Amino acid sequence: MEDGTRRCPRCCLVKPIEEFSRDRRRPSGYGSYCKACNNARLKPALGSEYYRRYRKAWELKHRYGLSVGEYHEMASKQGSRCAICRKEADPLVVDHDHATGKVRGLLCHKCNRLLGFVNDDPALLQAALDYLSSHREDE
Repeated sequence: MEDGTRRCPRCCLVKPIEEFSRDRRRPSGYGSYCKACNNARLKPALGSEYYRRYRKAWELKHRYGLSVGEYHEMASKQGSRCAICRKEADPLVVDHDHATGKVRGLLCHKCNRLLGFVNDDPALLQAALDYLSSHREDE
């Protein structure tokens, strides 16, 4: 459909194109099934545990260029702890430089979100640290 919508053949609903996964192999650039139907279709076929592992392996390889083995090696080197707060976390998430795509390390969700909220800006983090330091009650 040319108005930015598409019909899913499984649920027969017309949905916005954003509800369909990208697929470069198709002429339209989008998959046939909506994301919800595609997930529902794949999970029983693969089994939920296998599906989670498959998705994690796919994400590591395509998003960060890491194999599952490389991810586990990084986690082992960090002692299965966040590279910033040093707390044990499961799972650890891959932290990368958005400008270069280079993987920096593995973080807990909170620390990864912290870096995201400050747009990886050291000056902004330093300003936040200065602010907290200037408002300490015990000093």
